[in-house]
Amino acid sequence: MSLSSLPSRPLRMRDAAAFFLPLIFMAQLMMVSHTVIHAWLARGSLPIEALAAFSIAFALNGLFSSAFRPLHQIALSFVTDRASLRRVWSFGISLAVCNTAFILLVAYTRLGDWIYGGMLGAGPVVVRDARAASVLFAFIFPLQCTRNVAAGMLMVHRHTTLISVGTFIRLLSLFALLAALSGRLHGASLGSASLVGCILVEMSFMLIFAVPFYRRLPSAAGPLPGYGEIWRFSWPLIANAMLENGLVVLINVFVGRLDHPDRNLAAFGVARGLLMLMMSPLRNLAQTAQALTHRREDLGSMLRFTWIAIGGFMALILVLFYTPLRDVVLGRVMGLAPALQREVTAAVLLFVI
Repeated sequence: MSLSSLPSRPLRMRDAAAFFLPLIFMAQLMMVSHTVIHAWLARGSLPIEALAAFSIAFALNGLFSSAFRPLHQIALSFVTDRASLRRVWSFGISLAVCNTAFILLVAYTRLGDWIYGGMLGAGPVVVRDARAASVLFAFIFPLQCTRNVAAGMLMVHRHTTLISVGTFIRLLSLFALLAALSGRLHGASLGSASLVGCILVEMSFMLIFAVPFYRRLPSAAGPLPGYGEIWRFSWPLIANAMLENGLVVLINVFVGRLDHPDRNLAAFGVARGLLMLMMSPLRNLAQTAQALTHRREDLGSMLRFTWIAIGGFMALILVLFYTPLRDVVLGRVMGLAPALQREVTAAVLLFVI
């Protein structure tokens, strides 16, 4: 089944909602994973150091993981048969191998001391914990690549509900892994091991449901896209995603040079996790538009739906952070100590902008 065989009637608001709403839950469940880890680490021993180490290790990991974010769009654009799907996956895996090699260098060489300590300004305890977490983060890239290609396959066939279910299973497995590994690991290593493990579970679920669709594809329906063609399409998307996450690393560079660098790094990590939780669903408007907008009149419906989605999330931010619920979210739910809660409060009030 290819995009050309999908229904071509004019786009209706309910069509956009049916496609987009499962992706909202997918994005929310995906990003709440990081907030769950923050809340768990905030209740452990040395919470400031653990949160700071997880924050900077995840920021560096996120910079390189962003290379896999466009794989949904790449699959939507290039997958027409089994051969083209394998080509898209192998393209992603080649990126994963490079990323894994670099993060292992960070974990096992003085490069890690320079990045986490010299460039980001973390203290010795935080640097040591961040390097340990990087050992585990290094193996997340092939999992993300395979998961995103499988998710792209499900998007092609408009089975976005399965993507949300897979992400929900990921969240459940995260709680189980945090509880099971707490006696063996601590600090940022506990967070990174649990995150990698739950992504492995999510990827396995996606594959179970994507493989039948893969088998229904023809073996070869047309010319196989070349790696150069895929690269020319994807590099602006990859560059955009990496530059966006590069801003996070850059902010950490400046935050780590303020007074109390470890506390500031921890606070920024928590605030960014909450921001990702609030804003990440809107990223999926790109996939929604790409999958559903086929004619000029579809664009008007898509734009109206976009403004409704933006207004809804602005209202949610106002309710959560501009009312007494803010203290409940940061204190009781996140488990932040008063000093750290004060640091985060100023940031969450900016989310609505």
